[in-house]
Amino acid sequence: IESTQEGKWRGTVEARFVYVFVLGILFSGTKDLLRSQIITADAKLKSRGLWEIYSGLVLLVSLLFRAHNLPVLCCGLLIQTLMARFIWKKLHYDAAQTTIMHYWFGQAFFYFQGNSNNIGTVDISVGFVGLESYIEAPAIFLTALSTYAGPLLWACHLVCYLSSERER
Repeated sequence: IESTQEGKWRGTVEARFVYVFVLGILFSGTKDLLRSQIITADAKLKSRGLWEIYSGLVLLVSLLFRAHNLPVLCCGLLIQTLMARFIWKKLHYDAAQTTIMHYWFGQAFFYFQGNSNNIGTVDISVGFVGLESYIEAPAIFLTALSTYAGPLLWACHLVCYLSSERER
C-alpha cells in the first residue's frame, strides 16, 4: 500500500490488482467466446464466455463506482436476475420484448447513477482510480465506462441472456 505525504492511503496498488484480475477474467471470457466461434460451434461455451465478460465488467464497474452508487449497482444486478428468472422466462417473452425492456432499464440506470443531460454531472475522478498521474487514454476510458455503466451492463446482460436462451 502506498501512502502520500499526508499519510493517507491511496489504494493504487489494490486497484491495479483488481485491474489485473478483471483483465484475466475478460481474457478468459474472450478466449472461450472465440474458441466457441472458431474451433467448435458450442453454444454452451459461447454462453459461458459471454457471462465471464459480463462478470468482468461488473467487477470493473464496482471498482470505479463511488460508495453511494454501489447500492444502485447491486439493485440493478438484482433486478436483472429477478426479471430474467421470474418475468422473461416465465411469461415467455420474445427477443424483441426483452430487448425493449433491457434498453429501458439501461436508460433508467444511467439516470439512477446520478447522471443527467448536463456535462457537469460526469464524475471525472473515477478516471484516475489506480493511476498515480494523468494518463489520457485510461482516464478517458474509465470515465466513459463509469458514466455509461448502466446502459452498458444492461446491453451486455441482454446479449448474455439471449445467447443462453437456446430455444429463442
